[in-house]
Amino acid sequence: MKQSQAVATRHDKHGYAFLRTVTADPDRLYARAKAAGAGITSELCETDYGSRDFAARDLEGNRWSFGTYRGEPRKAADPA
Repeated sequence: MKQSQAVATRHDKHGYAFLRTVTADPDRLYARAKAAGAGITSELCETDYGSRDFAARDLEGNRWSFGTYRGEPRKAADPA
């Protein structure tokens, strides 16, 4: 069985997850993932909201997104 078939089979039987990971150095992580043979699904790019991102899929079919955007800080609750 080819590796891509094995991933599809596992994905069909067990489901998958989507994970978002914040990193300070996406360029280094991208180079490491690519060198290790990761299935890059979205090349390294600058987003319109100011993040530097890329995405990959692992052998179990999980989708990983990596980038610099940490989200907006939570606002303090309004005292009643």
